[in-house]
Amino acid sequence: MTTIGDGAFEICSNLTKLTISNSVTSIGNFAFYECPLSEVYVSWDTPILTAAGNIISDYSGTLYVPIGTKALYAATFPWSMFNEIKEYDVVGIENVKMDEAQSEKRYYNLNGQRVNNATNGIFILNGKKI
Repeated sequence: MTTIGDGAFEICSNLTKLTISNSVTSIGNFAFYECPLSEVYVSWDTPILTAAGNIISDYSGTLYVPIGTKALYAATFPWSMFNEIKEYDVVGIENVKMDEAQSEKRYYNLNGQRVNNATNGIFILNGKKI
């Protein structure tokens, strides 16, 4: 999905948490108007510009943005309207634990598949993202 149209989810009274994919490049007016959103997650490195109007009616929830982009979102309308902006790790790998008895190095890709040799990219090595 690349576009969320005008009023697409307007008055969805059960919509409290929202994750907008980075494939979305356009959000229309009042797309989430009258939705009781308490958490909105976005993954764009640069905030997208929205239509001239508001996309939601109540900005009292928390906006979660990629690590290192909080200041940019805080300076860009309508994202700056949120009551609170927090950064999060878009990759979503947190608090990985490994059995201490395992001493050999084991690499896993982001799909959880074990790989014999790490190449360029993100991997899990002994419970840490590398």
